[in-house]
Amino acid sequence: MLSFLRRFINQRGDITGVSVAVTVLILSVLAYFYVDLSGMWNTHRKLAIAGDEALKVMQAEGGFDSSTRQLFMEMARAQGLDTSLITVTGTPKRVQRWGRVEIEASMQYTLQAFKPVGYGEITVTIPMSSYGIVSTYFREGS
Repeated sequence: MLSFLRRFINQRGDITGVSVAVTVLILSVLAYFYVDLSGMWNTHRKLAIAGDEALKVMQAEGGFDSSTRQLFMEMARAQGLDTSLITVTGTPKRVQRWGRVEIEASMQYTLQAFKPVGYGEITVTIPMSSYGIVSTYFREGS
């Protein structure tokens, strides 16, 4: 390991300019990746928060419909997400008590780390899914 590091140090003990440039390049790339990873994680958490709130309503009402979709989109908008990039689906209404309901959402996230390198825009799909048990019994005819 020490012999590997000695390649970057010249005869006088100074660090060469090339090794400084390489180190700065590597650190900047890692910083860009960290920004993208934290952005993806934050987006996933925001989707999960909106999904959990919609799931609570789904458990009470017995499924997913347009009003639940609207609630999910309002929660996502309140979290600061672009709702035009979100797709959401769920178990349709009228699931009886103790039945399982699911909500799934996904959002397109554009990576920023590769733009300075010249790759342009790369998008990644961030998925979210959550499920629960219905707590309401629906009588026939109601």
